[in-house]
Amino acid sequence: MNTSAQNIRNPIVTEKSLEDFFEIMERRPDVVPEHKYDSLNTLWNACDRAEQQNLIKHLIFEFFVLDSSKQLEACRRIAKFVKEQQFKNSETLIIGVANDKEIDGSTATLQILKNKFHDAETWHSRFYPSIPAGVAEIKNGNNIILFDDFIGSGNKILRKKKWVISILKKHYKDIDVETLKFHVMSFAGMFSGLEKIDNDIEIKHTFSSFILTRGISDMPGLEQDAIDENVRVMQELEEKLGRNYINKKISDYSLGYDRSETLYCAINDNCPNNVFPIFWWPKLANGEQYETLFHRVG
Repeated sequence: MNTSAQNIRNPIVTEKSLEDFFEIMERRPDVVPEHKYDSLNTLWNACDRAEQQNLIKHLIFEFFVLDSSKQLEACRRIAKFVKEQQFKNSETLIIGVANDKEIDGSTATLQILKNKFHDAETWHSRFYPSIPAGVAEIKNGNNIILFDDFIGSGNKILRKKKWVISILKKHYKDIDVETLKFHVMSFAGMFSGLEKIDNDIEIKHTFSSFILTRGISDMPGLEQDAIDENVRVMQELEEKLGRNYINKKISDYSLGYDRSETLYCAINDNCPNNVFPIFWWPKLANGEQYETLFHRVG
């Protein structure tokens, strides 16, 4: 296995450490497939205290992986919710939150979602891959469903809703924004981010097929002192990461963007920046880059 960048590590080599390492590989092959064994080894050897390895082990065990079966279940739950709310396809648009020239998670997953609806043929034309494409089709009184595959802090969705309203007011003055009903849906989302969206008075419904909680702060059965200690342990690990990467600062992503503490990944998809950066930040404190457990672009 690759053991580069030893100059920033004092790896722990004990019987328990080795047992835990192999237990992770055995119990969570969906999080650590065989081609990621070296990445796990790099992460494991970055730990210089048993408490750090214990935390990494716990968090990996708690990861939510959106695989094909969960993705299908997410589609079914959204389709059921749309039917229960009695949204009419003639009055409803489902719009991915991508920009005009952008391909993101919402674009890819809309394609999967649209044929899972109870009346897929009539709904087919009501799905739009980006906000500019969808806004052009909005009519007075419409239901506007803003869709993303994953919701972290909730800030992105709220920005995109404001963008929709801004485009309408600037370029489609015949549309009375007050008549529109905004809704938000996703395959998975953080409870904290969904709550923030739900508190927006312009959002009528907020629905996520899978709702996730914070990886450390919402650990069940822990007193606040223990939670605070785990946060300190994670921040120790973050000190081993480079301060900057491209145009990003690690301080902006401590515990995940907006301190989301996310434990989520989707098979063959981009890792959200809400995930703890120890799992995806590709630069070490000594400037060396390494192969992370998860991959993020953008």
